[in-house]
Amino acid sequence: MLYVVWTGKLPHVGKDVFECLEAAAANIIQPVEKKDEIVDIALKAMETEPEDRFASVVEFRQALHDYLSHAESLNLMHSAKEEFARAGSDYAVLSRALALFEEAVKIWPEN
Repeated sequence: MLYVVWTGKLPHVGKDVFECLEAAAANIIQPVEKKDEIVDIALKAMETEPEDRFASVVEFRQALHDYLSHAESLNLMHSAKEEFARAGSDYAVLSRALALFEEAVKIWPEN
């Protein structure tokens, strides 16, 4: 469900019901353009081999919690990059970009 909600795509598709069932049985997951930490978490949860999945619901929940704890930092970093890209030689815009970068790193130093 996480994969569907986050990407807007079904993980297993086919031309008909049988092809879709075969894709699900073989765990052929349709790739998506969106690549981020939530997609990685969803893909790990859907791994074919049980030893490659999260060991427990608690571990899965912790991965989601860890993402949410630094999501604001990621959003600030994205905004800072946008500001920086449009700044040119406008020092006020560059200053805002720098402030956003600094806040992002303050919230999550590993960013």
